[in-house]
Amino acid sequence: MNANLTVTLDKSSIELLVNEISDKISISSEKSDFIPKPAPPALLSIKDLCQFFRVSRVTIHKWMKDGRIPYRKVNRRVYFILEEVLNSINKFDFKTVASAKESILNGRGR
Repeated sequence: MNANLTVTLDKSSIELLVNEISDKISISSEKSDFIPKPAPPALLSIKDLCQFFRVSRVTIHKWMKDGRIPYRKVNRRVYFILEEVLNSINKFDFKTVASAKESILNGRGR
């Protein structure tokens, strides 16, 4: 059953309705206690971390074994939270890693 309703309003009535609606909208937005939830941290795989730091999988595994980077295991997979990894990485010296890599490449390692 379709019912059509026709309402005739003059200009002052329309202005009054628009003002009332806009007042209610502004009041409700002021009273809003809505606090957006932070997005869950992105989980990175070993492959993602290798690409991010431009290092090999072996390096990532060494960092994990040495406790230099935090990781999480879900079933049999390993994941990293980028913010935690970055905070942890800031604590150890990259110059040592770079100089060791350079000496190995130049044949001075071992």
